[in-house]
Amino acid sequence: MKTIYLCIITAAILMTSSCKKNGDNSKANSISSIKYGTSFGECLGYCAHNMTIQKDSIFFSKSGWNMQDVLPDESAKENISPEYWNALLEKIDFEAFIELDDVIGCPDCADGGAGWIEITKNNQSHRVTFDLQMKPDTLKPILPFLNAYLKAYELDEITEIDFNNRVLINQEATLRIVEQGKCKTEKLVEIIQAGKTVQFHTPYIYLEQVIDGSKYKMNIVLWDDSTTISKDMIDVMEDYKVRKADVFIISAQ
Repeated sequence: MKTIYLCIITAAILMTSSCKKNGDNSKANSISSIKYGTSFGECLGYCAHNMTIQKDSIFFSKSGWNMQDVLPDESAKENISPEYWNALLEKIDFEAFIELDDVIGCPDCADGGAGWIEITKNNQSHRVTFDLQMKPDTLKPILPFLNAYLKAYELDEITEIDFNNRVLINQEATLRIVEQGKCKTEKLVEIIQAGKTVQFHTPYIYLEQVIDGSKYKMNIVLWDDSTTISKDMIDVMEDYKVRKADVFIISAQ
């Protein structure tokens, strides 16, 4: 009987030890940080933007220069909801990422801009610098998220970024093209929020062809200012304003 009790106790100790090791390994093998930045050499102003993303926070910084001198560096840090971190983890194939060359293409040649991504996992870091005009296929799934997060920092005055309320990710959206006069159109994005259709105005959509009514999954960065849509150009009772936004296409629906 003593032998049986001893075996049971020994087994329990071994199971506890195994659980702790597995837990430690799981924690050790997780991605701890993702860094991203862009820069343009032939540029005046704040031409280099960087950020470091961790599980519950983002740290932004920017640097630049003018014709007279180097501009003072600016930085900001905000806490973020878990959904933003988890969205990045879902898009990362770390094994494929570490196989990429340290430098891809010709970053910032002919003022095309340079981008870089550094990911740290299990104390192993790998950094890839690439031409912004020739993005590697391995990075394409994560770039609409990184670019949206970085765009949220491009404010004239760095106070509170309000990241969690301004950055909408994984949104199912419909594009609307509104004629606003001779040779002028406005591009609107429609999403459903709380059961209601909400529109945003976006100046740029990086698509070869923009078709009214086409549907996409996208990330949206909201701004405080708005654009007026004229009743004279569309079938509505009165002029109305829509909030401005930048959009980053994830995929077609």
